[in-house]
Amino acid sequence: YRIPPEMAKGLGGDRFLPANYQKDWELVRKVAIAAGQSLNRSGYEAENAKKK
Repeated sequence: YRIPPEMAKGLGGDRFLPANYQKDWELVRKVAIAAGQSLNRSGYEAENAKKK
């Protein structure tokens, strides 16, 4: 997939490699869970509550 020129300028390239969240981010989710993080809405809400 080619990215339009106006987007490519900001991204530093004109190619896009599609990623599948379920398959390609599985390792990221495993590491986050092992570190005690939650990559879902409740996790983000809890993190934002800490900042307030």
